[in-house]
Formats: sequence, C-alpha cells, structure tokens
Amino acid sequence: SLAYASMLLGLALCPLGLVVNRVTRFLGEISYSVYLWHGPVIILISRFFPRLYALDLPHPIAFLLCLAATLAAVMPLAWLSYRFLERPGIEWARRLVSLRTAGSRFAPQPG
Repeated sequence: SLAYASMLLGLALCPLGLVVNRVTRFLGEISYSVYLWHGPVIILISRFFPRLYALDLPHPIAFLLCLAATLAAVMPLAWLSYRFLERPGIEWARRLVSLRTAGSRFAPQPG
C-alpha cells in the first residue's frame, strides 16, 4: 500500500502524460457508471461469448473479442448514464447543499 500511495502522490504532483490524459480522465469520470453497467451488460451478452470461442481462435484472442464486445456495449451506456443521470444528480445535490448552508446562516441559533 505504501508503494501505491507513493505512486498516486507522485502522479498527483507530477502527472505523466502517458497515465494522466484526456482518455484516462474521461474513464475516471464515467468509472462508477461503468461499474454499475458492466454486470448487467455481461449477463445480457454472455450468450454470445461461446460463439466467439467457437471461432477456433486462440483463447487469448477470443477473450479479447469478448472484452471488446463488452466494452463496446458498456462504454456508451456508462457515458449516457453519467451524462444524463449522474452529473445532473451531482449538480442537484450541490445546489441543495448550498441552499442548506446558505439557509443555516440565517436560522436562529440555539441558546
């Protein structure tokens, strides 16, 4: 854990373009939606996986095809979910918190 923490601190202080870039930032933004959607998507498309393995390809290639098919389905769903559900929810919560904190300044204090 010390090595991982050191790596994270190092990337935060001096980000490497190979690791910290537009693609990885985008993936970081939608990562929770990817987490939520990957299970249902895998369940829905898993009946196609045996067909990919039946293509008589090396197993690592068949696995990569399954991974590509899964990502091709999960990524657009995750982006749509992030864009139209998660982000508006975050903005709504920020407004609610700011209204509560603004209202609490003027509320009568106990005592």
